[in-house]
Amino acid sequence: MTWTDQPAAACFEVFRSPDAGFSPGTGTYVATVSTNRYYDPTVKRGLTRTYHYSVRAAQAGNKSRFPAPVAAVAGLPADTTAPAPPMLAGQALHATKVTLSWLPVSDNQAVKGYKVYRDGVQIADVAAAFNSWMDNAIKPNTAYRYTVKAYDVAGNLSPESPPAMLKTQ
Repeated sequence: MTWTDQPAAACFEVFRSPDAGFSPGTGTYVATVSTNRYYDPTVKRGLTRTYHYSVRAAQAGNKSRFPAPVAAVAGLPADTTAPAPPMLAGQALHATKVTLSWLPVSDNQAVKGYKVYRDGVQIADVAAAFNSWMDNAIKPNTAYRYTVKAYDVAGNLSPESPPAMLKTQ
């Protein structure tokens, strides 16, 4: 969800409730964010419940009034843009170990993680805070094809990275 930006605000406090008449403080505090948008990962595709949100701006201990809650229907994520594909590099370190690394990628909302593939099969799901993976479940003197895909908080999956072709010792 997005709202009108307030340039003087240092952050925004987001509250949610299934009750249309809730007042913040009786609703659930869900986040403090520094931008004028928030994706609620609790609200997933396929749910039939309607949630109501209220957001207030905060700056140096001063907080704005809460506006009336606004309804948002669950299961209709606005984010349909996938992250950019990662740029992958790899190195065969040992007969049974390969290390992979990639630069963090960008997304219009937030990258949640990376899926690592060996020969087309997913072998790892790595949190966005990390940009490397060591594969130690491989055989000596064998060639492998690795790729990585980034995914965002809405579940959008990037195109795969250019492959890293590696052969163990």
